[in-house]
Amino acid sequence: MLIKHGKPTFQKFYLMEILTGLWITMKKVILHKTVTIQYPEQRRNYSERFRGQHYIKSVQGVENCTACMLCPTVCPALCIHIDAGEKANKEKYPVKFDIDILRCIFCGMCEEACPEDAIKLSNIYEMAAPNREIYHKSFLDIQRGKDKSGHISKLKGKGIQPPRPDFREAPEALTDKHH
Repeated sequence: MLIKHGKPTFQKFYLMEILTGLWITMKKVILHKTVTIQYPEQRRNYSERFRGQHYIKSVQGVENCTACMLCPTVCPALCIHIDAGEKANKEKYPVKFDIDILRCIFCGMCEEACPEDAIKLSNIYEMAAPNREIYHKSFLDIQRGKDKSGHISKLKGKGIQPPRPDFREAPEALTDKHH
């Protein structure tokens, strides 16, 4: 025989659970200091593991990329496109190295797969643009001149902060009008 016991009224309407939830929320609101970053004037400091804008690493002015095609092969978003060429000394190099930044999911697999440690993800997080962008090889080469904060290294320490590059005013070498 099944005996049903009636629940008290405050348990039927989950009154204690509601009051406990309100108490926890009020403790967080009243006792904890909120942190607001005034964005254009103050910049957020991300960890070293942050994966931001791509760049191609070079050693003594020569890029490390040997166009081995591992990064486009391992890319889950299929956003990296490389056309390989060959130098006079039979060494491969990327003639065309494009990253469709709108498709990229910033997973870092291209960085891990690269045997030459050529492609890197920086801490630059300001990548908003008014139109669809494809980062070409010349743009990726330019980015290695910037430091971790996204500012050009030679301007650092002089109090000059260069403006965010406007892709609409980029030189023809950085944009491809045919796509």
